[in-house]
Order: sequence, then C-alpha cells, then structure tokens
Amino acid sequence: MAELEMLADPPGRIPDQAARPHHRMERVHADEYPLDLEPRLVQAASEPLDDILQRHVAQTALGQPSVEGRRIHRHELRTSDTRRAKDSYNRSEDRTYSKVTPMANTDPTHKPVRQDELNTALETNRLFDAVAFTPAVTLDELDLAECRFINCVFDLSSVRGADFSGALFKGCRISPGRFASCKLAGARVHDSSFFDADRKKGCTFAFCDLRGVEAEKCNFAVNSFERCDMYDFGARECSFRGVRFHGSTFTKAISKRVIVTRARFEACNFAFTDFSGVSLESCEFRTCRFLDTALFDVNLTDAVLRDCSLEKAEWERANLTRADLRGSTISGLNLAVLSGYAGLMIGESQQTELLERLGVSVNPD
Repeated sequence: MAELEMLADPPGRIPDQAARPHHRMERVHADEYPLDLEPRLVQAASEPLDDILQRHVAQTALGQPSVEGRRIHRHELRTSDTRRAKDSYNRSEDRTYSKVTPMANTDPTHKPVRQDELNTALETNRLFDAVAFTPAVTLDELDLAECRFINCVFDLSSVRGADFSGALFKGCRISPGRFASCKLAGARVHDSSFFDADRKKGCTFAFCDLRGVEAEKCNFAVNSFERCDMYDFGARECSFRGVRFHGSTFTKAISKRVIVTRARFEACNFAFTDFSGVSLESCEFRTCRFLDTALFDVNLTDAVLRDCSLEKAEWERANLTRADLRGSTISGLNLAVLSGYAGLMIGESQQTELLERLGVSVNPD
C-alpha cells in the first residue's frame, strides 16, 4: 500500500522535469515554495474518488501537519470515515447538479397556474402575467372575457367553448392546439405566436367567433381557420404563411338582402396561403405579399390590393370586378382565367405586362 509521507520540514519541491503537461500534474517550479505548510500532494487529474476521499480524511480527521518522522499508512484509515466522506461528497454533487440543470419541460420565467388560482383571478383583476397554462388546468366553457394575458404560455391541446371576448394577448406563446367554438370577438393580440417552429405546426380555430379581432406583429403560420366568423378582422405585420381559411367568412348579414364584407390587412405575409372559395369582397390588403397563394374561386369584387406582391398567385376563376391593384406587382396575372374583371383598376406602368399576358403587343405611338 502506497504511503503518504508528512514531514515537519518544509514540503519537498518538485523539479520542473517532473511536472510535464503530458503527466497531467500540477506544475511547481524548483525555486518556489507553497504558500503554507499544510501537507500537499501533487495529484493527477484522473485520481480515483476513493483516493481523494482517503487523502482528505487523512488531512482533516487524523490531524494537522504531522510531527517529524510521523508516517500514516492508508490501511490505517477507518472504513466508516471514508464512507461518511464519500456520502457527503455525493450529496454535495447532487445539490450542485440540481442548481445548474433545471427540470425538463419547465420554464423558470413562467409560473404554472392551478385551477383554484385561475378561478380566483377571474373573480378579481383578471390579469395573468408570465403564467403558464398547462394541461393541469382546463379553460373549457370558462368566461375569460376582458382578461389580460401578458407574456403567458398556453400549452393546451384543446380549448372548447371558452369566451375570450375583448381579451388582450400580449407577448404570448400559444402551442399548437385546437380552439373549438370559442369566442374571441374584439380580442387584441400583439406580439404573440400561434406557431411552433420546432414541430412546424400551428393552431386550429374551428367554428370560432373572431369578429373585430385586432392582431399586430403576430405569427399565425400554418394555422387553420375552419368555418370561423372573421368579419372586421384586422391584422398588421402578421404572418399567415401556409394558413387555410376553409369555409371561413369575412361577411356580415345586415338584412336578408344586404351582406357586408370587411377585413383589413397591412404588411402581412400570405405566402402559400389557401383562400380558395372565400369571399373577400371589399376587403383591404396593403403592402402584403401573395407568393404562390391559392385564390381559386375567390370573390375580390371591390377589394383593394394596393402595393402588394402578387407574384405566382393562382387566380383561376377569381372575380376581380372593380378591384384596385394599383402599385402591385401582377406578374402571372392572366385575365383569361378570371371569372370577371370589369372595372379592374391598374396603374399605367402595369398595363403593358397585363396585355402581354393576353398576347397583345403594346408599342409606342
């Protein structure tokens, strides 16, 4: 058994040649002394844990710097001393690891809310700040009107029949889930995301009341709006990339004979969006992007599409009667495939390109 010698004389110096980097030892120059007189041993970085513990016990449990000539053999150390030191070391490591490694699927910046806390908040100020709505709670059929959700996280697979009328969502993240028969009339949604970039999935809104919603700087990519009432929907600087508006409507019946359509979109992205069969009559689109957008059978009568990018949009059977396309790029627009274009408004610089698609050559007088 190797010995750990403790001499009363100043600790021995280790020559430079004995402390090489490839030996993985701490370097002590020959002309230097340690700063104290405690017994020391230059150890390799890969020293076994049991050896470290026995050395610590030798130095702490069995005394201070030894007297001259005193020698301690490792087999003299008691097993109980080593075991206690090892248990203490392991507990220390556990505490350190728990501090630097948070639990999986938890976000320290958001506090999960319990159902009783949720109900209490609904009876008081209806304010939720940095709250996480986990599957441990349910929002089904709850009255959440006029609630304020600030920097909240919604990790719910489905929400049914909840009333979010007039609610405010600011800086929120809504994980992919299904909102069925929910009311969001007059809701304000700012700087929020309804899209999971890792899973490349969005939310589904089915049979929801979205009248008068105001959205700004939000991400609705790959969302699906199924048979929703979206009259007077407004959005600014939002992404609707890959969204499907299946069976949804932007109209409101004033009477049996009068139907009004209204929606406003500014600086929004509609790349790969599917508007097929949707009535967008009198709706406004300004500085929006329509790349490979499906506009099959879409009614754009009296619609405004000013300063938009309409490249590669699919126009088959779309109705552009009295639509305003001034300032927009209309490459790919073929009047021959439209169901109507009487009164279509375009700029002077657009007429050449539009007529050339019909086979008409425009030449200067």
